[in-house]
Formats: sequence, C-alpha cells, structure tokens
Amino acid sequence: MRVLQAFLFLGFASLVTVAQAQDLPIALNGFDPVLLTEGVETEGSAELTGQDERYTYRFVSEENQQKFLENKAQYKIQNEFCPVAPGIPGSSSLYAVHDGKIYIFATPGCIDAFSADPDSYI
Repeated sequence: MRVLQAFLFLGFASLVTVAQAQDLPIALNGFDPVLLTEGVETEGSAELTGQDERYTYRFVSEENQQKFLENKAQYKIQNEFCPVAPGIPGSSSLYAVHDGKIYIFATPGCIDAFSADPDSYI
C-alpha cells in the first residue's frame, strides 16, 4: 500500500511540475534566445521550448534548444529587475543584448539609457 501511495504521489508531483512549467510566460516575444545573443531576432517554434525558473523560451531548431538546455546561464534572461530603474521588475518583451547576454528593462527609455553606457548598469 505504501509503495502505491508513493507511486501516486510521485506521479501527481510530476504532473504539477509539468503544469507549472507550461504556465510560465513566453520570454522575449517568442524570439530564440540563442540567436538573440548573436544579434539575430528570429521567432522560435511553439514545439521547441525550454524553461528556466521564470520563463518559457522558444527555439528555431533542436540544436539551439539543446545549446540552451546545456548552458541556461549563458542564454537565459540575466536579470529580474530593471538595471536602470532598480526595484522595478523588467518586462521580458523589453530587452537588450550586451556581451552576449540578455537583459530586460522596465521601459523603452531604460533600454536607451542602458545602451548608451551598459557597463555602468551591470
């Protein structure tokens, strides 16, 4: 009986984890983060996704999906709060790439300020 209870619990826990992952917002307007770090905005496929703790990312190819999964620290959004307006959450649809890393911002003006002097905000 205990084995059955443990099995049922683990099955339920994995379903909850999958459901939670599917509920994460799509990051970067659906653009492939691997390509973004290379300066290319290309929309990824809804069938090729990967998640970090906050977002779902889309990819144009299985190769890019695998790159992300193997090195999330490089390709995921680097910050939660706007570096220009500290304490204000960034929007995953307002982003800039600096030194191959993706940062999000609170407003388009924040992106402009960051782009003018990124090292002062990182």
